[in-house]
Amino acid sequence: MGTSASINIFDFLIHLDPFDLLPKQVVESLASSVTVKYLAKGECIEFYSMCEKRYLYVIRKGAIEQRTQINKLRARLGEEDQFGFTFLEPLKEAEDGYRAEAIEDSLLYLIPHANIQETCEMHPEFKDYFAATAKTRLHSAIRSIVNKEEKSLFFRTVGEVASENITVSDYYDSIMDVAKAMCGKRRSSCAVVLKGREIVGLVTDRDMTQHVVAQGVDTQRPIHEVMTRNPILINSEDKVIQAISLMLQYNIRCLPVIANHEVKAY
Repeated sequence: MGTSASINIFDFLIHLDPFDLLPKQVVESLASSVTVKYLAKGECIEFYSMCEKRYLYVIRKGAIEQRTQINKLRARLGEEDQFGFTFLEPLKEAEDGYRAEAIEDSLLYLIPHANIQETCEMHPEFKDYFAATAKTRLHSAIRSIVNKEEKSLFFRTVGEVASENITVSDYYDSIMDVAKAMCGKRRSSCAVVLKGREIVGLVTDRDMTQHVVAQGVDTQRPIHEVMTRNPILINSEDKVIQAISLMLQYNIRCLPVIANHEVKAY
């Protein structure tokens, strides 16, 4: 079957949910693709949306804490737990900006996303497990936030609490013009891009840093070349708790608020 290491990995995976749902030869193939990573206590793995190499992480030994950009605990995971579910399309940006920190010496199995995606396509029950697990963790994170804050706030409408300091730009505006508008009197961390009356994109201050400045893009180019297309939106009459759910699920910091088909806030 391969090296003694891959045999040991296979013996571990074949009894682990959801790998136990797969044919033996598929698990053997996944085991042979595994990279083994050791993290000493206190060491971290940083996650970014622009990472080219992505993995499903399986904790063989030890314990890991997932923390957000502002150091809030997202999840505490132990042996046999898994993280790195961004091979699921709705969660492809969900790891951006968070880190996984070893709270004790830990041994991880890293399975390339390409191999996981191929397995998901061939075995839907395998993908269903990860989708259900990701949803459970999302709901847990939401409950944690609600329990720490004033519950009444979360059942107010988005329109009541949203900021009206949002920049609205045209599809053909230059990157420079949009950046200046975002830094104007009503400073905004994001700009909604319209084509006619249709909302077609979104640009954040982080986009300007990562995709314009860092990439050396000509700021006279039109904004639509660097915008995020088909942004997630929310209606002004929706509840704050719904907005939190969307922002956690897609790991977004800017959620434009719509009223009567027009952008009103974020």
